Amino acid sequence: MSNQFPVLCLMHERSCIDAVGGFDETMTSHEDWELWLRMSARYPFRHVASITAEFTHRLDGSSMTSSLQRDFLRTAEIIYERTAGDVAARQDVRQARARFLADLRARPASATSPAAAAPS
Repeated sequence: MSNQFPVLCLMHERSCIDAVGGFDETMTSHEDWELWLRMSARYPFRHVASITAEFTHRLDGSSMTSSLQRDFLRTAEIIYERTAGDVAARQDVRQARARFLADLRARPASATSPAAAAPS
């Protein structure tokens, strides 16, 4: 119900991007997740059973993931609205999405302050 892999973990041909369009540059976060959803609606994704990248997940505010929590809520809501028709018949997915949004809304104010999400 959320972005499950970083941008550096997806391999595709350029023609896939040409066919679905690139990143939505109006989004300040989750633009990769939104692109993967558009691509997955048109192309099958496959798992490569090999380590292809390494990354760290920091919670101290020094990464985009940990510094833009309020923006994550905003962009997740946009993505869920754009793809609502795709999951209309999937009550389990709709419920999981509602739980995910509730979790984002329940995070401490320090982790979700609008100031933290403001572009510099």
